[in-house]
Amino acid sequence: MELKDMNNEKEMLFYLKKYCQDLKYENSLKALSYAYDKHYGQFRKDGHPYIIHPLFVAIYGIMMGFDNDIQIAVSLLHDVPEDCNTDLDDLDVNPSIKKSANLLNWKTFKMQYASKEEALQQYYHVLSQDMDATFVKLRDRFHNLSTMVHAFSREKMLDYTKETKTYYDNLYQQASHFHEVKNNLALQHALWLLRNDIFTLVSTYEGILSPEINLKKQRIIA
Repeated sequence: MELKDMNNEKEMLFYLKKYCQDLKYENSLKALSYAYDKHYGQFRKDGHPYIIHPLFVAIYGIMMGFDNDIQIAVSLLHDVPEDCNTDLDDLDVNPSIKKSANLLNWKTFKMQYASKEEALQQYYHVLSQDMDATFVKLRDRFHNLSTMVHAFSREKMLDYTKETKTYYDNLYQQASHFHEVKNNLALQHALWLLRNDIFTLVSTYEGILSPEINLKKQRIIA
């Protein structure tokens, strides 16, 4: 089945449900229903239904080869703990899925540390120890970067770009050392492409938003 529109909620839902049914991905089917219910009525800052974001992260993973039942389920659930105030206890899926999805809850780290910088350091360190959380976080960041121009203020975009530049190359390096990646050339290539996509966006935003970079360009042209 061909998916034509990665911003069409109904088309994405139909595509992913059929994909998981065909492969008998029971955890992902449960996660899809649960995430849809929990995110129902929520909208992204760009005005799209919120469920489009986890659907994108899951489908983008399938297209890149991160297409097992665990990865798809974690993708679908990755924002539920943080945005829907639930730890997934009432969801009957593989415990490793709940563990990875709960690790992605930034709020739990934000509340534990006095400074945002310390919280971020611990957040990304913990994520980097969990393969499924790491893979999902990389795709999550790519989608957020690619859509933030429609939702964030200039200051928020600068902050988000800076955070990405600070932590995501290391997250990629950690991901490339997981046993499952080291023994799979297709996954190695997919991860490299994902890193390239992320940092292409970072460079683009830096060029557009950073006063220092814009000033240097003006001096070169002059």
